[in-house]
Amino acid sequence: MSPMRHYPFAEVHNFRDLGGYPTNDGRVTAYNTFFRSDSPHLMNVNDQAKIRAMKIHTIVDLRFPAEQHALPSPFFGDATIAYHTRSIIADFGMYNTRLHEGVPKLYINVIQHDPKIFAEIFRVLIHADDATWFYCRVGNVRSGIVAAILLDCVGVPHNEIVTDYMRTALYVAPIMQIMRQEGLGNASQELFDVALWPRPENIQVLLYFLRQRYGGSAGYLQDAGITSDELKLLQVKFTVASDPK
Repeated sequence: MSPMRHYPFAEVHNFRDLGGYPTNDGRVTAYNTFFRSDSPHLMNVNDQAKIRAMKIHTIVDLRFPAEQHALPSPFFGDATIAYHTRSIIADFGMYNTRLHEGVPKLYINVIQHDPKIFAEIFRVLIHADDATWFYCRVGNVRSGIVAAILLDCVGVPHNEIVTDYMRTALYVAPIMQIMRQEGLGNASQELFDVALWPRPENIQVLLYFLRQRYGGSAGYLQDAGITSDELKLLQVKFTVASDPK
């Protein structure tokens, strides 16, 4: 069976494989290694079984603590899965305040808020023995930032990273509808739509900032505590020779 980029599930709409992207050194990112998505709190038992059949044994939950509590994952507490909760920003109030300053600036604030959290996330991604799945509420902001840094670290060109980021636009509408039904909290409808709809400049500005400030995502992670040996492990784990065909 040929690799899949997008996996259709009943109530998880933005589940994607990060494999198949070319790198600057002529390799490609490996399929069945890293998956990104929106929250699985509504995932039915049949789709849960599909996840287990995919040999995903490591999960990184990037959602706010309040989201994790109110919208519990069906995989939390599963003895067959190493489940890691790593909230990039634990305080939704601060996130909401930063959002008023503009989405690109929000992304920069997110990575500068607590770089050690990103080191913890990437240490899990690097050292997991099997396929790893990370997710946030929509699979756009927090998952999008982690995915962009992950792809940048192994040399995927920025235009391809933007392409991956923008794929969320294909799947975000039903997620936003579910969120409207669940309630927006203190966020206005306008702010909600601005924050959650992917726009290329959001990730372009972030990648530019990372390159200018740290020399790229690898430099950012090293500054946060990831070692050069760990970055080499990531390269080996996440890239394969390009198919000559």
